[in-house]
Amino acid sequence: MDAHTLGNLAGRFFISALLVYIIILSCNRFQLKMKRPLAVIGTLLLFILGMASHAVADERAKRPFAVTAIPQAGLQIYIPDRPAWHWETELRQDAYAIVLTTPENYYPPARLDIVRIPNQKINTGTLPLVAMSGLKTVRKKMGIAEPFTVKNMHKVSYGDIVGYEEIISMKTQGQTFAIKSFMGMLPSGLPISFFLATGDGQLSHIEPMIEKIMSHTSQL
Repeated sequence: MDAHTLGNLAGRFFISALLVYIIILSCNRFQLKMKRPLAVIGTLLLFILGMASHAVADERAKRPFAVTAIPQAGLQIYIPDRPAWHWETELRQDAYAIVLTTPENYYPPARLDIVRIPNQKINTGTLPLVAMSGLKTVRKKMGIAEPFTVKNMHKVSYGDIVGYEEIISMKTQGQTFAIKSFMGMLPSGLPISFFLATGDGQLSHIEPMIEKIMSHTSQL
């Protein structure tokens, strides 16, 4: 439990204890006799403990992610923890990809691939060309025949990561998928890519979660 939570709990305990004191003082001042004082005080104590448990639950609800370091991929990422997403690493040529997938019965189902490309440094000047090349490569691997143009790219930033992305549609085996493809640069200058796939028409439902993951991705 962090200092903020402890401070929050301490404040609640103080206020609750003060309320108990005021009630008892008022009873004495006006000469009110409680038939069952222990029961009243016990009820108040249960109320205080209830407030404390709600404070802890509220704090946990604000942080539904597990901060996870993945040395193989050279990255630290936020992994959704309630419910827990599955993750694994896959070796792809000279880089490890982090693959996140939603749990069973999660809506909408989605998959996110994150790859930090080692041994290659870029800068803000070369970023547009590198991003264009990367996005074209993704299209080619997915078999998308539609020609790629600069207009397809949109400059965006997620936390300290800057780059370009495009939203495209892919049809395979009778199913249509919404794809979010991003190619960018870490503060160190190393290239990084994010590839999100989800059901057609479901991108807006999963994007807030994905963007939080992307914004909190950092290099080890």
